[in-house]
Amino acid sequence: MTLNQSRILVSGATGFIGSNLVQYFARQGHLVIGTYRDRSDNSKPKETENIQWLRLEDQLGSSTIDQVIALRPSHIVHTATAYKAHHSSSDITTMIDSNVKFGVELLQAAHLSGTQTFINLCSAWQAYKGEPDSARTLYAASKNAFLDFTKYFRDVHQLDSRNVYLFDTYGPHDSRGKILNLLLTHAQTKTPIEMSSGTQLINATHIDDVCRGISAVIDTKDSLIDYQLRNERSHTLREFVTLVEQIIEKKIPVTWDAKPDRPFEMLFDWNIAPTPNSWVPEITLEQGILQLWDTEFD
Repeated sequence: MTLNQSRILVSGATGFIGSNLVQYFARQGHLVIGTYRDRSDNSKPKETENIQWLRLEDQLGSSTIDQVIALRPSHIVHTATAYKAHHSSSDITTMIDSNVKFGVELLQAAHLSGTQTFINLCSAWQAYKGEPDSARTLYAASKNAFLDFTKYFRDVHQLDSRNVYLFDTYGPHDSRGKILNLLLTHAQTKTPIEMSSGTQLINATHIDDVCRGISAVIDTKDSLIDYQLRNERSHTLREFVTLVEQIIEKKIPVTWDAKPDRPFEMLFDWNIAPTPNSWVPEITLEQGILQLWDTEFD
């Protein structure tokens, strides 16, 4: 299903991936509708000629479905998620509401409004060691539970839903506390940072390439359901630190083996699904890291 001039709804549009998708699709000339929850300052994100915003009620339900149906989006890209690497009992309701319930409401709205394509963003941790439905965190398990609902709407209501698995992502204006930003911060401040053994693998893709890849998944004419977006090569954490040091020409004061390795790390490379036929990453790690360092840290 080709994009052409489309009306695209992006859930989780104030997050890192969602906000970049909003800007990417808008630059391509599409009308983009971003969803957001109430903000702490009660402000509304800025609208432009082809970016609109839909505020969702705190209590999700039929009102959310009705709001989305009224907009009649051509495509929905579902990025909204509640992430916790290690959950507590108080996190469970939020994770189920965000990672399952809200997504099902979007699927129902997509079905009733005639949405052409529903893109569901997934984490590589939903397929540990490349094995389907093999979560090792409650976050990944809740995301896998949602896949049953996408299959139901695909099989019963013929909704064209597709899953896109992401590994590590990075880019400008990322406040998620990811490893690359952490390393660059410690390189800038020259403060020590404690690490584990450094044997785990990192596979990082620039957010601009991720946006192009998601667009390619919408645009593809093949009949696949699952796709992945990742770089061809992964690096161990130790290799990654050395690479960053070489690119920015600064030493990062890392103390190795100061922390225990976390369980279920990515210790060997795995693949989950094919990449879209028309997509390859265009921004190398060297280019992306140097750009990030020059614009936000140096």
